Amino acid sequence: MSLRIRGFYATQAFYRPAEPLTFRAEIESSGRRQVHAVLSLARPDGVARKQRESIRLSRGITAIDFSMNIPSQAPHGYLVDLVLEDDSGDRTQAFTATDVLRSWTDDPRYGFMSEFGPDDSAIEDRVARTARFHLNCLQFYDWMYRHYRLLPPRERFTDALGRKLSLKTVRKGVAASHRHRMGALAYAAVYAAEPEFFQDHQKWGLYAPDGSSLQLGKLFHLMDLTPGSAWVRHMLGDLARTLRSLPFDGFHLDQYGFPRAGYTHGGELRDLARDFAEFVDAADAVTRGAHGRAGNIFNAVNAWPVEHVARRRQAATYVEVWPPHTTYADLVAIVRRCHDLAPGKPVILAAYAAFLARKPSGRSAAAGLAMLSAVIFGAGAWHLLLGEGDRALTHAYYPNHVRLQPEAMRTLRRYYDFAVGYRQFLRDPSLRDVAGTFIDGTEPTFGASLPYSSTPAAGRIWVGMRTKPGWLVISLANLLDQSDLAWDRARRAPEKRTVRLQLPNEARIRRCLVASPDGEGSMAPTICEVSKLDQRTAQVPLRTWTLVIVETDRSR
Repeated sequence: MSLRIRGFYATQAFYRPAEPLTFRAEIESSGRRQVHAVLSLARPDGVARKQRESIRLSRGITAIDFSMNIPSQAPHGYLVDLVLEDDSGDRTQAFTATDVLRSWTDDPRYGFMSEFGPDDSAIEDRVARTARFHLNCLQFYDWMYRHYRLLPPRERFTDALGRKLSLKTVRKGVAASHRHRMGALAYAAVYAAEPEFFQDHQKWGLYAPDGSSLQLGKLFHLMDLTPGSAWVRHMLGDLARTLRSLPFDGFHLDQYGFPRAGYTHGGELRDLARDFAEFVDAADAVTRGAHGRAGNIFNAVNAWPVEHVARRRQAATYVEVWPPHTTYADLVAIVRRCHDLAPGKPVILAAYAAFLARKPSGRSAAAGLAMLSAVIFGAGAWHLLLGEGDRALTHAYYPNHVRLQPEAMRTLRRYYDFAVGYRQFLRDPSLRDVAGTFIDGTEPTFGASLPYSSTPAAGRIWVGMRTKPGWLVISLANLLDQSDLAWDRARRAPEKRTVRLQLPNEARIRRCLVASPDGEGSMAPTICEVSKLDQRTAQVPLRTWTLVIVETDRSR
């Protein structure tokens, strides 16, 4: 008789301290049988627990929930392993991950929803499938009636671009998000108004030097964000009304990346970077006043004006990436800049994978997504890419999403599991970049047996290096076989290599752990032997992405 785990995943996007961790296994059996199950949870730093039980399977597919209590109250990531075996020796195994957080704002893992049509009976299922990627906050993109008036006049309505939508469907999506421990952020452009509103409120507008109204194409007029202006009062009031009517957890505050400056109707020149920053804080006050939760995210388009908004009151520093930021090196530079501007604040990149719309083969699409994920996650950021259950963003207009092919789905599930299980070594607020010291310094203490660099470069291993008390984290992304650095493209999977590392020697090495999401087996770390000769040489495998986690003496 055959036995197979078709699906294995956490039932919540994250869990709170002291809450039981629950996992669902969808098990396929060719007949009725008794099966022995072993559920294992392990933190990457070595703390592990196992739980055994017997379960009864019917013929066909049986969904069974497993639950485990963990003694630690501290937030952390966990790698999860389920083994099933019957008395005849049939055996199957599956892997996933989860983590414990106080709130989604501690580690925002952004996804999207964009389909809110009338009589939509599937939105709850799409939200549930999206949660399997551990996405703990969702942007409800273009859910609203108009940019100048978010709430519609009736339950069923037509939006500014002619889409038929339903507020009932929006409510169902928000409720489903909350059931799966996901924050729901309502899209709101901060300075856009449709032509019919502008015609009645031209004194509220923003103007070019020649006196013409600033516009996004012919769709929207841009409005005056001077603190305390009529438009700002109107917009903040609209945000407050929205939170009184719908249980959103905050707003995705959007802008279009232009203009840098504009004139009020009265002729005053305004610096939009400063006005954006003031609006971010004003919107935060609205969100906190509504229900005590701060969950807004502002879009610093192409990293502008990130220097003004990074330290403002928002859940993450968010950058929507556009040309000329076209390479892996550009992505890493943006993340490092955000970390420098606001140390400890989460960073999210919206890097739309337009290459998926060109329908590459399943293998090359998966390889392109794996490398893009390795670079963004390895730099210490999150990637806004996934949503609507099994869809990926290829365009700034989110309804233009595409369905992921099965191979890409499997690859991203592994990479997202890995990014959550190893969260403490990828996005911990205390991590600080040290590549400039250990790799690029005047007396570098790191080396490798194959070509490498501290910024992504074609034909080299990209080495990201960060530290926190007691730990050195080295992220290796394999660009050895790549002739270019364009992040928006399908790729061939790199050849597997073995690389010898010379580890920094500023502190004694207590142990060296190595892990990777590549392959199909366990993602638990393995112990890497460090050379006894000088206590700092280690050999590690590398396909696409390998994480090397070095425990060191802690300073006092």
